[in-house]
Amino acid sequence: MKIYERTGLVVYTFMKPFLGIFYSGRLRTRALITHNSQVLLVRNWKGNQNWVMPGGGVKKGESPKKALIRELKEELDLDIKDTALKFLFKSTAEDASAKFPVVIYGLKLAKKPLFSIYSPEILEAKWFDINKLPENANNLVVKAIKSHQ
Repeated sequence: MKIYERTGLVVYTFMKPFLGIFYSGRLRTRALITHNSQVLLVRNWKGNQNWVMPGGGVKKGESPKKALIRELKEELDLDIKDTALKFLFKSTAEDASAKFPVVIYGLKLAKKPLFSIYSPEILEAKWFDINKLPENANNLVVKAIKSHQ
């Protein structure tokens, strides 16, 4: 485990009781971003550092789609048009193994974009073959892939 991953786990473990105050019940949004037979996944310093779809929290008065566009720009410097996003499903908190529901959108890209990690929340972003996901991929990734095909 790299030093910044270890540091992230220590910080998260310490902050976890306090994070629940801010994030409990708050709607989240994520994007299944695919190019050909690959999917873009990220690992955040918060949580168990599993591979998840990029996205984040929905602010008060913001639609899930607008929140996702904002989060993709903030975290990965991706400029996405709202017409490119296809609603896939809304999970319950239990589906997501979290304390909040998640709205999932699909995004099929004609070409693989260049991106940069602009958020200190993101440890790593990587393309994976849809049929060879990492062992620690979040269960919503598989569900989103099945509904996006």
